[in-house]
Amino acid sequence: MSRASTYALLSVFEDTLRMRAEVPLPVAIEFLRTLGGYNELIGSDVGEMLLEIDRIIPRAKFADVSGHPNPNNGKRTYTLEVGREGSPVLYIRRYLHTGDSPLSEGDVQAIEQFARVAKADEVSYELEIENETQKRFNGREWSEIVTVSPPQPGMPFEVAREEFRFWWD
Repeated sequence: MSRASTYALLSVFEDTLRMRAEVPLPVAIEFLRTLGGYNELIGSDVGEMLLEIDRIIPRAKFADVSGHPNPNNGKRTYTLEVGREGSPVLYIRRYLHTGDSPLSEGDVQAIEQFARVAKADEVSYELEIENETQKRFNGREWSEIVTVSPPQPGMPFEVAREEFRFWWD
C-alpha cells in the first residue's frame, strides 16, 4: 500500500463508524501515526505495541521442499486488521496447523500488558482449537476468562485459530 492508500484508509475511518481492513504491519503503523490520537489512543504508542507483539509471535518455519528452504520461512504467521467499531479497533489473527503451538500464557500476558501501556480500553484473546474455545476478556476495570471445552496440551489438531482484539473508546 502506498501513502495514498494510507490516506484513503484514514478517510474511510473518519467517515464511518464501522469498518475493518486487513493491512500489512508497516501500513498499520503508518495509518496509526497519521491518525495521531483518538481520545486516549496515541497512534505512535499503538504502533510500538504492534512492533512488540510482532517480536513475540513466531515466524513461519516449514520443512525444506526438495532439499531447498521453503520460501515462506520467516514470513509473519498472522494477519492484522485496523478498523473502527464506533471507536478504533485492531485485530490480530493467527492460524495454526499441526505442529504449531499456540502462544504461551506468558506471551499472551505480555501482549495484554503492551495493550494496557497503549491504553486499550478492552483486550480480548480467543484460542479456538477445532470446536474447543477458550476466551479471555480484559477491560480497564474487569477481567473474565470463559472456557468452553478447554484445549488439551499436546492434543493433535488440524487447524486452530488465535485472535486478539484491542479496542479504544
